[in-house]
Amino acid sequence: MGISSALDGTLKTKKADIGTVRYLSPELYENLLSFKSDIWAFACVMLELCTGKCPFYTVGLDMSVAWQVHQNVTPL
Repeated sequence: MGISSALDGTLKTKKADIGTVRYLSPELYENLLSFKSDIWAFACVMLELCTGKCPFYTVGLDMSVAWQVHQNVTPL
């Protein structure tokens, strides 16, 4: 197994739609993986640690969460 095999697996992971909806950044909904996505997810985790509630805790459906993120609603 060579280095190219490992790189190929990394590229497939980068293109995959993975993640928890309540922690996905607006960029990820447009399939744009970037450093901003990591900052968004980290901020969501910090929000949960500080408040004891998950992001968008008042929203029941994941599809509704996705819609709110798409409409630039923040998890605060």
